[in-house]
Amino acid sequence: MPHRHLGFRDIIKQCSPWPSWTKYSSVLIFQNHTALDLVVNFGSARASLSGRDRLAGSADMWIIATPFLDTLEVDLRFSLASIPTAEACWISDCLTLVLKAMTKSLSTTLRSVKATLSDAYPSHTLPLGAPVIAPSVSYNQFHLPSPSSVGLVWRAWRELSLLVAEDKGEDGQSIFDRGADMVTMLLLAQCYNVTIKVLLAYPSRTLQAHLLDLEAPAARCTT
Repeated sequence: MPHRHLGFRDIIKQCSPWPSWTKYSSVLIFQNHTALDLVVNFGSARASLSGRDRLAGSADMWIIATPFLDTLEVDLRFSLASIPTAEACWISDCLTLVLKAMTKSLSTTLRSVKATLSDAYPSHTLPLGAPVIAPSVSYNQFHLPSPSSVGLVWRAWRELSLLVAEDKGEDGQSIFDRGADMVTMLLLAQCYNVTIKVLLAYPSRTLQAHLLDLEAPAARCTT
């Protein structure tokens, strides 16, 4: 299975070259080194980061491995929108067999584990959920966006410290290359009066100006 090993923060801070309309990853494996259990002061409240609820919704499937002193807790979560329950159960059974085989003997080779897995759970095909359809891009890429939209986007990026010195021209660079994170995306989405999902399809200043032309007069930021 093709994969990339990235930390969750790296996935947010360094946008991967997956299509802009997909989720961050089809399968996301997160190795927990107790970082999610740390409690931090957030104003007058004490908060901690959780691998459950909305955070786990960034992938079709997320395997959370939490190490303890003498045990390893593995939590498998999946999205019914793209992975059928039967497929998730098959994946869970295969994962359980792999973990059991690896703990039986330190001399067990990956080839023998693969053979055992193939005998117990032969490959099969299950109908997957409906594919995610990329949003249509109806702007004309050969036409420049309106000056008012360009100015609004430039002011919004300036307020969020996404501009470099003397950066006033058109820019096709991704917002994630400028250090944006999910908080930045949330603020811009509120400013443009669009969802984060829509904004992910328009990551550059030029594209966001086109987006404002498409959404006008919905944008409401006053920067």
